Amino acid sequence: MKRIGLYIHIPFCLQKCAYCDFYSIPGRDEALQKRYINALTLHMKTLSTTMEDRVFDTVYIGGGTPGLLTAEMLTTLINGINDNFKLTEDAEITLETNPAVADEAKFRVMRSLGINRLSMGMQSSEESVLRTLGRLHTFDQFAETFREARRAGFENLSADVMYALPGQTVDGLLETIRSLIALSPEHISMYGLKVEENTPFGRLGGKLSLPDEDIQCEMYERACDLLETEGYHRYEISNFVKDGYESRHNLRYWQREEYLGLGPAAHSFVDGVRYSYPRDIMAYITALEQGSLTATDSLIRITPAEAEAEKIMLGLRLAEGIIATAELLKKCENYLRYGFMKRKGERIAFTTKGFLVSNTILAELLDD
Repeated sequence: MKRIGLYIHIPFCLQKCAYCDFYSIPGRDEALQKRYINALTLHMKTLSTTMEDRVFDTVYIGGGTPGLLTAEMLTTLINGINDNFKLTEDAEITLETNPAVADEAKFRVMRSLGINRLSMGMQSSEESVLRTLGRLHTFDQFAETFREARRAGFENLSADVMYALPGQTVDGLLETIRSLIALSPEHISMYGLKVEENTPFGRLGGKLSLPDEDIQCEMYERACDLLETEGYHRYEISNFVKDGYESRHNLRYWQREEYLGLGPAAHSFVDGVRYSYPRDIMAYITALEQGSLTATDSLIRITPAEAEAEKIMLGLRLAEGIIATAELLKKCENYLRYGFMKRKGERIAFTTKGFLVSNTILAELLDD
């Protein structure tokens, strides 16, 4: 039976962060949330017969802030998954949450439902940086929430930090990472800030004071060194892990494996076709209630040439890199010579220096 992953988008959060471009709706409209969860279960039911030949070995409930959902809503959601899709016994089931919306009692509900991995947003340990980002928690609140998740029985915890932030220094970033390592998460994601146009940060334009490129490079390199020293190996450009705790769901994106996405703004890759649903929650809900959900933002059948390009583009995000053809090796000669890439047997991969300019290199490799 073919294996596949499931992504479910929960587009609700208490407050939009200043940098966030994900599709989400701020506030606590529980009536809308309940209606949306019911629509998701309807969607699962309509897809259940088309997924009969597949078994789901990863589930990722992202957002937004899925931890904002009530225990009743989470129960309805998980029951909908189990009632309509086949899951492997060892399925990795991840849920994203934040300190402002979850506590030990809710974490215990999540564990009882079979959720076995949490991804928690920390971003920084510096209070001034957290305020600039628009986060609703302090570091102390994050640390206590993290410990509550442990007490509730979670043995696989991931946390996000960010670098290249307004007001952030190299020392500040390293202190953030040390503070997080002290909590001993199994997985750490470290993302560089990307200023998106339709966000509060984007609307500030040139008024936003950010570290310059040299400082950003130093931040990444020194953070990578610190994480490696402390036992977190990099397995993808932005992800670091204790042995055996790689995100199985995220790996399927980079390895071009199938995944089914449900919800507005959710993307899917099934039978060689990529598609997504519009960023419009009411259109999504109404269509499902009326039995007429068909429209997508995009519907792209991947050609063999595009598939090969994706293997290079996505595979080189991984620290292990990809098996290179003779043609690709020739294109990479200078990158190998000058330390932007490394070779091990048939595989080539980016070095830390290469990851810093990977977008530029990939654009050149895939130019034709």
